[in-house]
Amino acid sequence: MIAIHLVWLDQSEIKLLGEKRAALAYCPSSNMFLSDGISNIPDLVDAGSA
Repeated sequence: MIAIHLVWLDQSEIKLLGEKRAALAYCPSSNMFLSDGISNIPDLVDAGSA
């Protein structure tokens, strides 16, 4: 699975994405334009997702 943005995740969702080895399509310019927030990339990488 490739997930897009992943801005509003809690730690249990980050853990689940890591367990399932989901990938992240990160769109920082879109997130900034929409004022959606910032993806927690360090935690996603540590979980094995990004």
